[in-house]
Amino acid sequence: MSEIIKEQIIQSFLSLIENEKNVLLIGSDEIVCKNLKQNSCEVTEISLNTNNLENDDEVNNFSLDAIDLEKLENKKFDVILVQNILFTLNPKQFLKKISSLLSENGYIVCSMINITNAKNRINFLNGNLNLCEFDDNSGINFLVFSNFLNILSEIDFSVSKLLRIKQKNFPQKIDAKDYGFPIELVESVLSQPESETHTFIFKIILKNSVDSTLRKWLSTFTYSGVTGRLRDILVQNKDDIARLQGTIKDKDEHLEQVIRDKDEHLEQVIRDKDEFLKKTIKDKDDLIHDLEKRINKGELKKKRGFFR
Repeated sequence: MSEIIKEQIIQSFLSLIENEKNVLLIGSDEIVCKNLKQNSCEVTEISLNTNNLENDDEVNNFSLDAIDLEKLENKKFDVILVQNILFTLNPKQFLKKISSLLSENGYIVCSMINITNAKNRINFLNGNLNLCEFDDNSGINFLVFSNFLNILSEIDFSVSKLLRIKQKNFPQKIDAKDYGFPIELVESVLSQPESETHTFIFKIILKNSVDSTLRKWLSTFTYSGVTGRLRDILVQNKDDIARLQGTIKDKDEHLEQVIRDKDEHLEQVIRDKDEFLKKTIKDKDDLIHDLEKRINKGELKKKRGFFR
C-alpha cells in the first residue's frame, strides 16, 4: 500500500471521528493513535491476534476472548476503530460483540479494502491473488461491500457515512499488449463504479436504515456489471461488424456496377470506332471507285475525239 493511500485512510478516519472522543483502537497503529490524541481523543489500544486461536472454527465463531479484556476494565467507548481485520473474522459475530463496548450513541469506524477493484480483478484473471495487498490479515474471508451491507442489516446495524479512497491503476489510453486481455474486457472492468476504489472507510451505527427482508430481496437481483458491459460491447461490436459488412457489400456491388458500366462503355466505344472505321473505309473505297470511273470516262472521251 502506497504512502499516499495510507495518509488518505488516516485522514478519512479523522474526518469520521470527532474531537474529544473516547476511542477504542483495535489493532496497533502508532500514526492513527498519535493523530487521534492530537485531536484530544482518549485512545485505548488493544491487539487482536487470531493466531492464538486453535482452529478455523474458533476464528469463524470469534468472541472477544481473542482480545485482552483486562485492558478494557469494563469501559465504554464513544468510537471503536477497526482497520482491515474483518477479512480474518466472522464479521457478524465480531461486530455484535464489540458493539457491547459502545456507549450510548457510540459508533464503529471501519476500513475495508475493495477486493473487486480493477487491479485485483485483472490480477485474478491472470491467476495472481496478491495477498500482500491485504497486509497480514488475509485469507479467511474475502468480503465485498454489498455482502457486508447485508451482514449489517441482519444484525440491525447500518452504514451512516461512507468514504472512498480512490486509486487509478490504469492509464487513460489502454494498450491490450500491456495486459494480455482484449481492450473491451479491461474497459468493461474500468466502467464499474467501484473499479478505482482502493479502500472503503465507513461509519457503522447501531440502527438499521433498511429493512433486512427488503435488503435480502434486493440482493436476489443479480447484477453482473462487467459481463453485462462486456456483452453490450460485444453486441455493439457485432452491430458495427454487420454495418461494416453491409458497407463492404455495398462497396463491392458499386465497384461491380462501375466495372460493368466501364466495360459496356468501352465496348460501345469500340463498336463506335469499328463502325466509324468501316464507314471511313467505305467512304474511301467509294471515293476511289468514283475517281476511277471519272478517270476512265475521261480517257474514253479522249479516245473518241482522237478517232474523229
